[in-house]
Amino acid sequence: MSNAIQSIDLQTVTDKLRERIQSAFVDVIPEEQWTSMIAAEIQSFFKPTQQKTRDDYGREVVKEAPSPFTKIVHAEVEKLLKEQLKTELSNLASAGSHYIDGQHTVGDFISEWLKQNHKLVVHAVIEKVFGNTIQEFLRQASYRG
Repeated sequence: MSNAIQSIDLQTVTDKLRERIQSAFVDVIPEEQWTSMIAAEIQSFFKPTQQKTRDDYGREVVKEAPSPFTKIVHAEVEKLLKEQLKTELSNLASAGSHYIDGQHTVGDFISEWLKQNHKLVVHAVIEKVFGNTIQEFLRQASYRG
């Protein structure tokens, strides 16, 4: 699959759609009307839509929603990014720790990160382990003082 973006010839798309739809409704709709209907649908595919919803107070509001084309592009980009992220995180995790002589050790990446952020790590650990106890002690001490 090529990652190159190719231009879309809307006239070719319009012609192909017109032919397919027209073959299903043979001669029921005049040629000019088919052409304008197909063109309008293609244009609407690339335009944002309006959605009616209700706000927190129950009032009806109209919000702009992405076009069908935008939704397709976002879905494809999301798939690609998720795959890349899985690969990167997998590589990071495998480089992050390993076993040496039966002991779990951290890799170079995590070791370097810990060196740079040791104060943050210690603070987070102390806060998780002793946070409630220390706060309760300080609360009780303030009532005595």
